[in-house]
Amino acid sequence: MRLRLAAMAAIAALLMLFALKGIGTVLPRAFDPLPLARASASILLAGSLGMLLFFTVLRSWLELGGRRELAAVATVGMAGAGIGALVDLRSLLVSVDLASGTPEATLAAHLGELASSAALLWFFVALRRRAHRAVPGTGLAIAGSSLLVGLTLALFVLQASGVGLSWLVAASYLPVMVLGPVAALALAGLLRFFVLVAVDPAPLAS
Repeated sequence: MRLRLAAMAAIAALLMLFALKGIGTVLPRAFDPLPLARASASILLAGSLGMLLFFTVLRSWLELGGRRELAAVATVGMAGAGIGALVDLRSLLVSVDLASGTPEATLAAHLGELASSAALLWFFVALRRRAHRAVPGTGLAIAGSSLLVGLTLALFVLQASGVGLSWLVAASYLPVMVLGPVAALALAGLLRFFVLVAVDPAPLAS
């Protein structure tokens, strides 16, 4: 029951994270007003903590079920979610003037998001390989997290090169039309796994 509830929390978290980060990418100035910046940062942090909750509960559930090798895989997911939570915590601290918002710090945040998405991909790949039986939804989750890694890598390269994100709208709407469907496919692939876990987590322990 706890794992099902945690999976539901992860579903809500993914929806919040993709929605707000998508808006922030396509409309870089959307959250410039301070109240909006603080609200969005708080919601993003809640979303990251929701993902961290899922992997923490999953690890405990697998250990109780005697699946220590899969519990170790869940630890990687915990690490990735933890990195994401730290990135979003920093964003919240910046919004309340308790942390620096320098370009270097922003680049580090993008690097953290890349590490977080890479850990998520590693989790699904390792889960698929180490599970005794195929876990439903892992194939699409691998595809979705691969797309997510590609998106975060592209954003990191843009930030590192000094181009930034404002060109997405300033140049044309073509990049937005490309990024939107890719992000939607990534979200759909990830959501299916968590929905299946929320319905029936038993295949994870088989």
